[in-house]
Amino acid sequence: MLLHRDAALRRPQYFGYAGWPGYPMLNATVASTRSGGPVAGAWATLRHLGDDGYLRLAERTATAVTGLAAAVSTVDGLELLAEPATSVVVFTCTDPDPYVLADQLAARGWHTQPQLPYPPLPASIHLSVTAAVADQVDAFGPALRDGVAAARAAGPIQVPPELAAAVADLDPATLGPDAMAGLAAAAGFGPDGLPESMAVVNTLLATLPPDRRAGLLVEFLSLLQTPPH
Repeated sequence: MLLHRDAALRRPQYFGYAGWPGYPMLNATVASTRSGGPVAGAWATLRHLGDDGYLRLAERTATAVTGLAAAVSTVDGLELLAEPATSVVVFTCTDPDPYVLADQLAARGWHTQPQLPYPPLPASIHLSVTAAVADQVDAFGPALRDGVAAARAAGPIQVPPELAAAVADLDPATLGPDAMAGLAAAAGFGPDGLPESMAVVNTLLATLPPDRRAGLLVEFLSLLQTPPH
């Protein structure tokens, strides 16, 4: 166990990065999810599967990617950012709001990764695909169409003007824990749980330059790790 006297001493171990078109990277430890335990587990799993077993999983993953991409292509208003060449499917849309759509998909059991705009690329939705998804691909199309209809009915996210103004003026480098706590509370984070809509949070982050997005996320992570007074 590593204890820190204050948040300032702990902050250098956090890593945040938003200077790329993918979803923001935020890690609380140097090793992130690649610590010794998972690496050893992955090695043991590969040894157990063997080449043939690994190829079977890769084939199932590729089949799932093809099915998910096809489902996206059948919905008016959605567009693949690129034809998938790996185990990732990424698509964008302007109608409906992509962040509202991500919330609607989550409500239907499909948890995606919203990606912030990074010029010239627009905001998008990222699907990380594994072999485990293959059996659920047929269910994705109906869930996607229902989610799109619900997101269009809900309309684009409306950020409260006072919250938008507070975010526009902040500087993560000088943002103290009390100010961060107030901002988080205004966005719906608190002792009672998470905000009803993550679309508000993603929309706010999208208004910031990439370097300030990362700084704000690191400060938020620090807040989560700070015990209440």
